[in-house]
Amino acid sequence: MTAGLDSARAGLALLIAALTPGLFVYWLSIHPFIRFWRRFPPALTLAWHVCVWILLAVPVVHFRRMVLAVDFGPNLWLALLGVAALGWSLHLRRGVAGDLPFRTLAGVAELRGERQLVTNGIYARIRHPRYVQIALAVLGLALLANYLAAYLAAGLTVLWVRLLVPVEERELRERFGAAYDEYAARVPRFFPRRR
Repeated sequence: MTAGLDSARAGLALLIAALTPGLFVYWLSIHPFIRFWRRFPPALTLAWHVCVWILLAVPVVHFRRMVLAVDFGPNLWLALLGVAALGWSLHLRRGVAGDLPFRTLAGVAELRGERQLVTNGIYARIRHPRYVQIALAVLGLALLANYLAAYLAAGLTVLWVRLLVPVEERELRERFGAAYDEYAARVPRFFPRRR
């Protein structure tokens, strides 16, 4: 039983550590350079990014012994916090999925230059629920895994969100102008206001 739990925790930690760098590269490549990527078909752009994602994951998996060297062991209380974070993440994900089609979540709508400012549903409470959802998911998985590499990935995810959001908001201001300024003045970035 313990060996199975340890393997599952190690697998979670490795998954987080292997996939997080590709996530950074994808979004930090798309938003600042959106005009460049719009010259190509979205399928080609996404395929290129998936290849880069895989190339970034391969060394992490190859050097997994080093990546997973610091194991803090199973911890019931941290695991319960992790489940709670994953529950909040799932709640936000369902809210986001109800308001945005998958092509928008994957960045295809941005690559095509589609113009749609979503301000209803969960987006009426916070401007960036999908980034909060991603950060909560990575944190929840890190708490379940309880490996240093997973915590580093979670910390980098929060840093990534802080770096990416201003870039994305600048792009949204260029696309939607005063409508986005009014929306941003009314709706907080990450944490909803008390009603």
